[in-house]
Amino acid sequence: MWLGVAVASILGLALLAALGTAINFALHRRFGIAAAIALPTCLVGYFFLSLAGPAVKDEIFGDPNLESVAEGAVQVPGDELQALYEDRTHVGMYYDNGDWNHYRETYLPGGTIRGKSGPESNPDQWTYGGQWKIEDGRICQKYDADFSCSDVYVSGTTYQYANDPGDDVTSWFVVAAPLVELDPAAEQLTGDALYGVIEGMTLTGRLTDAGEGANFIATFYANNHAIYTLRGNDPDRLDEEEYGWYRFAGDRVCLSDTLGTNQDCFAVYETGDGLSFVLTGEAVTLTTGPPL
Repeated sequence: MWLGVAVASILGLALLAALGTAINFALHRRFGIAAAIALPTCLVGYFFLSLAGPAVKDEIFGDPNLESVAEGAVQVPGDELQALYEDRTHVGMYYDNGDWNHYRETYLPGGTIRGKSGPESNPDQWTYGGQWKIEDGRICQKYDADFSCSDVYVSGTTYQYANDPGDDVTSWFVVAAPLVELDPAAEQLTGDALYGVIEGMTLTGRLTDAGEGANFIATFYANNHAIYTLRGNDPDRLDEEEYGWYRFAGDRVCLSDTLGTNQDCFAVYETGDGLSFVLTGEAVTLTTGPPL
């Protein structure tokens, strides 16, 4: 970033020199040449200040929206990171382009991330996936391009990402308890019992970790393993259509392209007249009532 500051400084000096030259021509009543120099100089200067100015200011003086690692926070040792991430859900906020956004991420065994994020007005606006791993005592995450690794600091129950205690913190989280925990008395369905409650059935239910569109009715077709889903905020008005598919993998059912899933495989438990779908641990991802 400091290279960018240096380049910006050189460009700024060049613009000032050009503006000084234009003023000099104007003082000698050579107004045409002065205007020919001043006009493009002012236009370039305007775009420079609009685009690069805020970034240069933040780099030199610091972003007023950010703070460094909390005083008294300690770095989480590398041998504790696996337990902090694997099979856990984190809820927190991250800073992007001047705004703080909410996020909720589940770190699945095997290195997959399932997440939702969004602004204050709609925290579940975006659904995304990624990968994670622990490497050299650091947490490494990959969402689009390459893995990016960071140290983790903890203060009380709040965890912050930073590579040095003096760094600005652009993301923090707390470890979340499941929104709905599996009933200890629930019985997992396997084999023919699992097929019997899924294949060819229509299920009504609710996603436990979703805001908008949490209610659904899904039909699991037996002949082609397709899923037709209607979703909505009001269980009596489901008007958002989704088309996905399902398959069975051992004693789990795997869903994709609907209900926020992407080849996610669930253990299915019978709880009363309904079903609980568990992706990992004891957290219930979606619940249903009796088949229609």
